Amino acid sequence: MALFRDLIRTVSEAEGLSEMAVTGIGQYLRDAGLISKLGRGRAAAKMTSEDAAHLLIGVNATALAKDAPNVVSAYKAIKGREDVYPIELESAEEDYVSRALFRPEDPVQCLSRLIGCYTKQGSADPVLSERSYAVSITFRRPVPRLELWIGWRSDDPDQLDEPLCILNFYDAGAKSLSAGDKRDTTTISEVTLAAVGRILAA
Repeated sequence: MALFRDLIRTVSEAEGLSEMAVTGIGQYLRDAGLISKLGRGRAAAKMTSEDAAHLLIGVNATALAKDAPNVVSAYKAIKGREDVYPIELESAEEDYVSRALFRPEDPVQCLSRLIGCYTKQGSADPVLSERSYAVSITFRRPVPRLELWIGWRSDDPDQLDEPLCILNFYDAGAKSLSAGDKRDTTTISEVTLAAVGRILAA
């Protein structure tokens, strides 16, 4: 199982970020109780998919490391969900991916479940890999919003990919988490999710 430093290194490498910057964000989140923390050495906390989801939100939706706990808490508090292309009830039990994406309560649960699809469970292979589906997760700031798109890749370059699920998480009355009018978006793909899933199962 992955330790804190393993998760930090994996996210920094997958996203092409400075390991020092990711570590700073991770430390603020761990100090705030948003990433598991126990002892050191053999007693060190093993990372979970929820820890990984918190770190990914902190890294991709935060302008300053010190603000990461407030940003992650704001994302956890989002209860509004726009089901643009949802998993329908009759399909919810068809497979692990459909169960994972069926009516998640908030962005953290959605991201955590999705990471679980890329994580090896015991002797079984992960349900998803980089080659399974095209995935796009977009984080918006300073007004918290997460947009998920997952679907089948088209073999025809002139055709759009066919969606399996499209969900947007936002609260209409959410306030900006910073001053000023600047708006930023950051998008990660199945590459980051698969890398995180592999390290969690290592």
